[in-house]
Amino acid sequence: MPFGLKNAGATYQRLVNKAFKHMIERNMEVYIDNMLVKSHSKDTHIQDLKECFEVVRRLGMKLNPSKCTFGKNGGFKQIPIQRSRKRITFLQNFKERRSLFVDQQMPRGVRRVKKYLSKPPLLTKPRDKKALYMYLSASEEVVSAVLVKVEGKENQPVYYVSKVLQGAELNYSPIEKIALALVVAARKLRLYFQSHRVTVLTN
Repeated sequence: MPFGLKNAGATYQRLVNKAFKHMIERNMEVYIDNMLVKSHSKDTHIQDLKECFEVVRRLGMKLNPSKCTFGKNGGFKQIPIQRSRKRITFLQNFKERRSLFVDQQMPRGVRRVKKYLSKPPLLTKPRDKKALYMYLSASEEVVSAVLVKVEGKENQPVYYVSKVLQGAELNYSPIEKIALALVVAARKLRLYFQSHRVTVLTN
């Protein structure tokens, strides 16, 4: 499989995951074209390798001998916890000597954050035949638009559209960039324009 293709890596990963699913996490790890056979002891390592090679042979895969290494020890060492007082004295320089305090404003602030997070600005669905509004914006390098519906005094987003300017588009005047934003949004949101009355707004 040519790895220059867009989805080659993901496709190959699914293939090896499926092929080695009975070994992964037990005695093998696989990441795309990298395979690691792991064993708790030297005695079981040969058997684990044999199990891996059987799958490789069955699939018709070929391994590059120059990139294969066998019998390597684990890469991590079990380091005991350091109990030397000399090694932890530097923490004294960072610890501020003060008693524990509770900010009285914190509970109210926490409640406000929880309330905000429970109602995130998610995209909403417009009502049938209900009028919509589109806000256009343009900067030096990007044009964008947001389609909103009005509920009471709130503008609720329905869809966001943006485009990074390239080439000659970077030389457009501000009014041309706004026009481009409208064209990009109209192409992307054609169905909304066909089924709703859309009022376009800009600064």
